[in-house]
Amino acid sequence: MVMADESAGREAVEVGISLGSNVDPRLEHMIWARARIALIEGVSLEASSQVFETLPQHVAPEHEHLLFLNAVVIVRTSLRMECLLWKLQEIERQRGRLPAWERGFNEPRTIDLDILYAGSLRMNETYLTIPHPRMGDREFLLRPLAELRPDFTPPGWFESVGKRYQRFAGKQGVELYEHQKEWLGS
Repeated sequence: MVMADESAGREAVEVGISLGSNVDPRLEHMIWARARIALIEGVSLEASSQVFETLPQHVAPEHEHLLFLNAVVIVRTSLRMECLLWKLQEIERQRGRLPAWERGFNEPRTIDLDILYAGSLRMNETYLTIPHPRMGDREFLLRPLAELRPDFTPPGWFESVGKRYQRFAGKQGVELYEHQKEWLGS
C-alpha cells in the first residue's frame, strides 16, 4: 500500500467519507474525527451532513443495544485514495479503534471512517473498494449522503443517491439525532 502523500500535481476530486460511532461519547468521537479529517494536509472539508441515529446491523446480540450515530462529510483532495485511507485509519487508531485483524467482526467502534466515493473513480483492491460496495444498501449511508448530494450518481450506479435513498427511507431504523447542536456548531 502507498503511504507517501503523492498529491503533487494530482487533480483534486470530491470524496464522500462516512463517520460512525456506537461507543459513548458517540458525538464527541465524531466531532473529533471530523476535525482531524479537516487537518489532513491536502484535504479540504467542503460539507457535513446532519447526524443520524441508527439501529445496529449485523452485530452480536450483546451489542444490539449500542445505537450508532452516523454522518457523511464531503472533502476535496488530491491525495491518492490509498494515502487518504491510511490517514483515515490513523485517525481511527488515535481514537482507540483496533485494526481489522485485531478486533472481531462488527465490534463496537469509537469511530468508523469509510471512503464512500471519490469522484468518478472505480477501485477494487483487497484493502479498498470505491465506491463503497454496500453504500447502496444501507440507509445509514444513503440518508446523510442524499442530504448533501441527492443528484450524484456514483460510478456503476444507474440512479442517483437521492432516488436510491427513497427506496430505503424509514426501513432500517435511521432517525435524525436530536442532540446534534455541538456537531452543527463546530
